[in-house]
Amino acid sequence: MKNLGRALFYFSITVFLICIGLGVFSMFLISKELPRLPKTLDEISLHVPTEIFDDKGEVLIVLGGINRVPLESISSHFKQAILSAEDKNFFSHHGIDKAALVRAVLNNISAGKVVQGASTITQQLTKNLFFSFERTFQRKLFELLIALQFEAAFTKEEILEVYCNHIYFGAGAYGVEDASRTYFGKHASELSLSEASLLAGVPKSPTFYNPFRNPENAKKRQSYVLEKMLENGIISEDEKKHAIEEPLKLAEREGNANQIGYFIQYILKEAAAVFGAEAVNYGGLKIYTTLDRRLQALAWDAVQGYLPEIDGLLKDKNGGSKVEGALVAVEPGTGWLKAMVGGRNYSESQYNRATANYRQPGSGFKPFVYYTALEKLSYLPSTVVEDEPFTVEIKGSSPWSPENFGGGNLGPVILKQALMKSINVVSAKLIVKTGVESVISTARKLGIKSQLPSNFSLALGACSVSPLEMASAFSALAMGGRYAEPVAIKKIMDNRGNVLLENIVNHKQVLDPQKTYMLIDMLKGVLTGGTASGAKGLGWTRPAIGKTGTTNDSRDAWFTGFTPTLGASVWVGYDDNQPMIMKSGKGLTGGKGALPVWTSFMLKAMEGEPVGDFPIPRGIEFIDVDPSTGKEADALSEVKMRVAVNKKVEDFGVYYQAPDAGGM
Repeated sequence: MKNLGRALFYFSITVFLICIGLGVFSMFLISKELPRLPKTLDEISLHVPTEIFDDKGEVLIVLGGINRVPLESISSHFKQAILSAEDKNFFSHHGIDKAALVRAVLNNISAGKVVQGASTITQQLTKNLFFSFERTFQRKLFELLIALQFEAAFTKEEILEVYCNHIYFGAGAYGVEDASRTYFGKHASELSLSEASLLAGVPKSPTFYNPFRNPENAKKRQSYVLEKMLENGIISEDEKKHAIEEPLKLAEREGNANQIGYFIQYILKEAAAVFGAEAVNYGGLKIYTTLDRRLQALAWDAVQGYLPEIDGLLKDKNGGSKVEGALVAVEPGTGWLKAMVGGRNYSESQYNRATANYRQPGSGFKPFVYYTALEKLSYLPSTVVEDEPFTVEIKGSSPWSPENFGGGNLGPVILKQALMKSINVVSAKLIVKTGVESVISTARKLGIKSQLPSNFSLALGACSVSPLEMASAFSALAMGGRYAEPVAIKKIMDNRGNVLLENIVNHKQVLDPQKTYMLIDMLKGVLTGGTASGAKGLGWTRPAIGKTGTTNDSRDAWFTGFTPTLGASVWVGYDDNQPMIMKSGKGLTGGKGALPVWTSFMLKAMEGEPVGDFPIPRGIEFIDVDPSTGKEADALSEVKMRVAVNKKVEDFGVYYQAPDAGGM
């Protein structure tokens, strides 16, 4: 037994020494990988600013320019608030808050998921300063070791100063001075308790608690910070109450930031989806975009200029709500987003209506129905459909009886005339005959990704889409049925010049060229003699395709229109989805609400550009027909309408034969 005991003793000693040796060797290896601390914290730059460029490669905006200020020039309210919110034991721990760490572990185990963190201010600094954005055990170990070195090398005041000057507050603001100027238009030394507690809550989630974007979330977080300050004995109950009740008075965004805000928000969200928010905020990326700053300024001016005029047309709403609007401009062939406006004032509302897919397009959806009829039914623009009272029996549901806008029926009409006049009954008859799924398939080919209901009311645009989707879809029509995914980012590089992402122009033929051109010719008629003919009175003379859209009760007003080289989709409506009723008592239509915004933008956007028309594919010819019969017009025809039709495939030289007229 003595020999066995002695053997176990020596074995234990050996294992202990081996563990010590391995630990020392591991620390040696780790220490070789650890970055060296700077001699002074003045040498620290926690991130390289992210630069965003326009379509010409010129700097559009720099996110992360730091206005560094000494600790004594920062409001004491803010210093107390940020410590209460992020690290109340900052001045008593040595880089790692052991009590908070144990408490977080126990709470996370109890919850069965991560519900609480325990990173100190020092650890947050080391994470942003030295390490990649991978969430690995090794990185966490490195953070802890560097945090200990930080605490040994620098004073608490020095560490706190660097932290206050480098944390991200959203809206492109890094550091408390920049954040104070951005959100409140004042220096960090001038922050009140209310302002300081609000700012101190933002770094937890710079997007979710951004007071510009989410003021309600920011106020809730402010209450949390103030409660922590109360618990720590820093403020009284009265001070907390007054700070919470103090009205939130945010500064106006600078003109350029306001003008490009929606687009910048969109591309940062796109980049973060690929690389993560931390890489975008701290990684020093170079993001090359498709934005044309001249077109963006024109789009902004068009929305800002016409929405107040539309307000003047409408009856006053309870609460004084103002009509909102959105505009997305796309370049056909490339899919490049050349301009994006998501509302009338980015400073007041960061909700991007240009990309939100919750509004109904109304008659703006009809071109997808008409193309499906051309393709699936072999109809032509001269095919006659009877515009008459119409009811569809639907199994398991009430009968559907669509009515035309303004009531009444025209009798026999050809497809081109029906689309120009946006006749609801004709569109309804077409979808009944083609089938809903065929129409959905057409929309999908053109880039409509939003959920589309499988019912006949889809013919009248009873679905939810975004202006971005509509612009993208019509862009494909303008290109003769060639679709290109909408692109806002050309390329992303890191601060060493390595290309991390590159979007190459890639379009494909998704629709039949001949049938697409027949639709193009019909959509040109919408502007020359249809529901968008008001554009002529505003000065529009170029060839263009387009379609108005007005929903039931005038809750949404649309116009989407394109030339061969540029186009845009415009939406107008109330955020609360209330009807837009004019002082005359009539509802606001797409022709009255959205078309003037589109025309204002496009007239200036196309200045100096050569006038071009849409290319005509092989196999297309033009004939004059009688719009009531669809037959080729003759000397006795009182009314003529020119339509584009396809020649017989077997012999392009033969004359076109009009189909027999008739209803459905």
